Amino acid sequence: MKLFKQLLLKIFVLLLFSTKAMYAQVNLVPNPSFEVYDTCPNAFEFPYRAIYHAVPWFQPLVIDNSTDYFNPCNTDTLYSLGSPYNLLGYQQGKTGVAYAGIATGYLIPQNNAREYIEVALTDSLISNKKYCISFYVSFANLSQKAVDGMGAYLSKDSVLDSTSFWGVLSNLNPQIENPQGNILNDTLNWVQISGEFYASGGEKYITIGNFKDDAHTAFIQNTYRTWVSSYYYIDDVSVVYCDVDAGINEETVNDFTISPNPAFDILTLNNLPNLFTELFLFDVRGRVCKHLQSISGSQLKTIDLDGLLNGMYFIKIVTENGTITIKFVKE
Repeated sequence: MKLFKQLLLKIFVLLLFSTKAMYAQVNLVPNPSFEVYDTCPNAFEFPYRAIYHAVPWFQPLVIDNSTDYFNPCNTDTLYSLGSPYNLLGYQQGKTGVAYAGIATGYLIPQNNAREYIEVALTDSLISNKKYCISFYVSFANLSQKAVDGMGAYLSKDSVLDSTSFWGVLSNLNPQIENPQGNILNDTLNWVQISGEFYASGGEKYITIGNFKDDAHTAFIQNTYRTWVSSYYYIDDVSVVYCDVDAGINEETVNDFTISPNPAFDILTLNNLPNLFTELFLFDVRGRVCKHLQSISGSQLKTIDLDGLLNGMYFIKIVTENGTITIKFVKE
């Protein structure tokens, strides 16, 4: 009977853990890579609202604003909103073939000119739960000024303003923001901007753009390029629940440590419990990167980190008495 109860406890812990892991991978952003559209974007339509075609995305500042949507279905040669070739250069989509595009500053003659994209999430965020936010940007080939200003703001209500145009939303504090002074100057690759935060509860919308005015936006001038503004493509947006430890019985084992931290290619496990049922290695989005079962602690001393991208990870060990969790950074 005792063995049977222990087996049931193990099954319960593993099912609960697996449920949290699967839930963590649900992206709450609809149409995250802008592949879905109602009609092909047309640069000559009026009023010009190209991003609206990538349903259900929209632009929050609606007067004289022109947030772009790039899709291969557009074959215009004069003012192309196509992909990978378009009026601002060349870029393949990060995921799929389509992507959005926004001006993040220095658009002459308007001071503090900004464009943003916004969308309603498929579900509201839960209070005190941790969420991982991520999106990718690429600096447009023909844009003159590469900047550091780019972030994501999560809000309970839409920031839609039918009376404003071109302005900077400096009154909003984005929860996720590119580090100050880190100039986004890569025209070849997609650069990830990501972070995590604990929700206040009820957040339903995500808005992406530059929330700093020109005076507080660092830039690098590329004078040989033709487009005067600071312009970026955006793709692959995600908001996922990433509190992988929530709801699981945890025990604190002071003797168990890992080294080095940050780690590079090999992670050493010190004082691992002699017997454990499973070991998981998760990334911050809750995805299982490595999974080992029924291993004796005396036999497992290191974990090969080859193939893992740089960033934060979690080691979780399932034992008969609960779980042990420890985080580390791979560089």
